[in-house]
Amino acid sequence: MSLDQLETIINYLHDRGLISGTVCMDLISALASKHAGFGQKDLLPVCFSGYLRSALKKYQDIQETDMDYRSISADIKKLEKTGLDNECGLETFQKILREHRHGIFSRIALNILTGRMDFREVAEVQTLAAEVLIKKAFGYCSSVILKKYGLVLRDILVVFGMGKLGASELNFSSDVDLVAFCVSDDVKQAAEEAARLMLRVLSDNTEDGFVLRVDYELRPGGQSAPLVSNIAEAFSYYEGWGHTWERLAWLKARYICGSPDMAEKFLKELKPFVFRKFLDYSTIEEVRSIKKLMKYQAGSRLAEYNLKMGEGGIRELEFCAVSLLLIYSGRFAELQEYSLDFLRIMDRLQKFRVLPKPDITTLKDNYVYLRDMEHILQCFDDRQTYNVDKKQMERILFVKHGKEFIGNESAMVEKFYKRAEWNRKYFNGLFTDDVVSPEEQQREKLLLFGGSNPDRIKALSVTGFEKPEEAALNIDAINDILNYKYFSVNIREKGFLVVELFLSRIMNASGPDKMLLTLKRFLNAIKSRPTLFLLLYENKDLIDLFAKLFEGGLYFAEMFIHHPEFIDTMIMGGEMVTQKGKGGIRQSYGLFCSGAGSDVEAKMESMKLFKVYEESRIGLSYLSSLIDVSGVNAELSFLADIIVRESMEGIGGDWQGMAVMGLGRLGERAVNFGSDLDLIFVYDETMHSPEAVTRKMQRLVTLLSSQSRYGKLYSIDMDLRPSGHSGPLAAGFGTFVKYHNEHNNAWEKIAFWKTRFIGGDLHLGRRIIKFKNSHIKGIRPDKEFLQSLADVRKKVLDENAAKTGIFNIKYGSGALLDIEYVTRIMQLFHKRVSCGSLSSALSIMSRKGYRDAEVLYGALMFYRRMETAVRINSGTDQNAESEMLPVRGTVENIVNKYLKYGTEK
Repeated sequence: MSLDQLETIINYLHDRGLISGTVCMDLISALASKHAGFGQKDLLPVCFSGYLRSALKKYQDIQETDMDYRSISADIKKLEKTGLDNECGLETFQKILREHRHGIFSRIALNILTGRMDFREVAEVQTLAAEVLIKKAFGYCSSVILKKYGLVLRDILVVFGMGKLGASELNFSSDVDLVAFCVSDDVKQAAEEAARLMLRVLSDNTEDGFVLRVDYELRPGGQSAPLVSNIAEAFSYYEGWGHTWERLAWLKARYICGSPDMAEKFLKELKPFVFRKFLDYSTIEEVRSIKKLMKYQAGSRLAEYNLKMGEGGIRELEFCAVSLLLIYSGRFAELQEYSLDFLRIMDRLQKFRVLPKPDITTLKDNYVYLRDMEHILQCFDDRQTYNVDKKQMERILFVKHGKEFIGNESAMVEKFYKRAEWNRKYFNGLFTDDVVSPEEQQREKLLLFGGSNPDRIKALSVTGFEKPEEAALNIDAINDILNYKYFSVNIREKGFLVVELFLSRIMNASGPDKMLLTLKRFLNAIKSRPTLFLLLYENKDLIDLFAKLFEGGLYFAEMFIHHPEFIDTMIMGGEMVTQKGKGGIRQSYGLFCSGAGSDVEAKMESMKLFKVYEESRIGLSYLSSLIDVSGVNAELSFLADIIVRESMEGIGGDWQGMAVMGLGRLGERAVNFGSDLDLIFVYDETMHSPEAVTRKMQRLVTLLSSQSRYGKLYSIDMDLRPSGHSGPLAAGFGTFVKYHNEHNNAWEKIAFWKTRFIGGDLHLGRRIIKFKNSHIKGIRPDKEFLQSLADVRKKVLDENAAKTGIFNIKYGSGALLDIEYVTRIMQLFHKRVSCGSLSSALSIMSRKGYRDAEVLYGALMFYRRMETAVRINSGTDQNAESEMLPVRGTVENIVNKYLKYGTEK
């Protein structure tokens, strides 16, 4: 091509706005002169790639390297055999690995942009490069773990590649999906540390860029689960809880590094989960549900087209392939193979005539065409992007078709969209004719529309609604909300999609009637803030979270119904299904309240938002079975501790000589949803006057319990202070000691057991705890003490029976208060067990062989589970009432034994 012809093309690109300014002719000329296979015309696409221009200039020695496919593959294999310095620091190793990465990737990008590699070659060399870089990172982590723990990482950890890495079809700037398992819990800490270090080695964005974006989200349990699971536990998870989407994910799994024996064994044992032995019609139904959700996520071609997520895009084609493989692998054993890429899956499906040969040919051709476009787009800026606007579309098509594109721009763009349209129709028609009857399609429409049509009522009944007529009315009310006259067309359309997603979850829930009513109230509450519909649409994970909260109970639903602005709080807070512990909750406090400054009122409002977020997170973690009821109690207690202490700091001033002590559920770290806080205030009489301390403590109580638009933090109960509600708000230490030595009765001694320091003067707090421990050691479980407890118990039972005829989990016979009384009596008999926590005390005595303690521990956990269910208003399971009777009876027998015969035992 002459220079005049080259200049003509450059001017054409400039006039269409596809390039601007200097077109790097010096670089193009230099490359053309060094590599005979490249003409200057061929190198024009380099002008589109900021990444490639930058890399070739920064690493000029790359220009001297052979650029062809075979040379790149050979250099990657050479790197695999080359030992890197694993003893250097992390930053140095990151720099070394990034230099190797850019040296390989820039040469691949040049071949992609000049059409020198076909799709298979690009996928092969990209995957090979990624795998070698991961192995090098694994080698570095192995050195760190060996030095720190004395463990050989290859023996304790296995890493699988998933998605495109597993199927050996990575795109140019793809992230890599990894799943890591360890051999046992004994090495879990070291294995998890190695996995996190690999993440840093590969994904940290340093001044030299990154190596690979690593994604661990396909692990069992997803984001809420530990980064590394015990391999046996992982297998149990998939066997008992695995979902269809996880079967789809494991179809492409492949061993990458670590223990090959662990990998082989795991994949072999997992095969029955992934590949069923029969044509699985229930799987077809689940696949259809996934397909429907994908439809909502598809992009529009109006402003931009998304090569991956758009209708007729890469994801829809891949879904066609893997879902058919999953379904028909039960019929054809030869389909039961891991890590098949799209083209090989299509070849297998053609062999067994699952799809017509012409369809498969078109699917393969369209897939390769889209993947070529994806590679070209990602070469421009080394970004994992799929969105294509008009200019990007023209740049890509020019790179792909060269001078043929000139003069045929509109026709080629339209031809591309015809491919996408064919893909879309094929995707939407998948499974429809053979699986979904017209009646089924009509039923889905009837659920949303149709008034009191008898067919609709029947459809709702079949779906699981106990009161289908009421359900129909509630759905109609929801439709009215979505057709609110002040909603824009965009809000209305997004709102209907959000509601459909909610309904799909409601119809699979245990109590759809209650959830639907809650959803109606929730949508009515957010009607005045229409942008929240867009927010939910853009954050579809929130729909899953809200559905779980609404199914769990009204405690959480009411918070969001009365305060829709709390939705912003959920988004701001980050991961919602996770166990944080004290440190994590403290970190969240900083996120929510750091901006309040010294303004006490602003700080308290921020603290209320913080409490809403944390309680929602704890509730979701409980409803998702990530934590048990003990975890709920611990996390809610950590939350209460932080809020009380931060409220004290908000008041300010010197707290020396003053201590805030927790009793009751707070004292034993067993706070539940909606619990009040039992507090007592003690001060050093030599340092403070009663009036000054009382004023300070009154201000603290006011801050904690005052109402605002976000409700209150806690109800405060101070009835356990000396002399009860008639006594002074704060007690001097001397008065406090004297009261407990001279006046308190048996039940007060039991209550005193749970006293714990919360905040203020630590030295004074320790004096109080020291006195408490000494006082408890002096208690004698004689006849007088036991009779006093028996009298109090009878009084409580009589009062409870007079108030209601319903069993009370706390005060009823054989309930929580009885368990507390007997546990303390048992501790008095066994002086070495002095824990303030009931569960800890019973657990210790149970391990020591005390049968009664073991029984009481089981009863305590049972009641606390029931209490949590009642608090969040989810009711109890069907067996709860029948389970309660023997538990009550057993506890009653133990209570009677200890109260009656305690002195003889």
